[in-house]
Amino acid sequence: MTVRASCDDGRTWPVSKQIYAGGGAYSCLVVLPDGHIGCLYEADDYNRIVFAWFSLDWLTDGTSQK
Repeated sequence: MTVRASCDDGRTWPVSKQIYAGGGAYSCLVVLPDGHIGCLYEADDYNRIVFAWFSLDWLTDGTSQK
């Protein structure tokens, strides 16, 4: 499962980070009240529902994507 980010309304997707090495399916992203990003997704051939959270700094390796 890989999370990607675009800073130009989806024209390019320069940010990409793996959050799970196995296969993943249907996912939903949300900004949490503390500013972290949450991702709910199916894993392991639809046998598990996983919630992962991470910061924008982690996703972008601390670099500005403006």
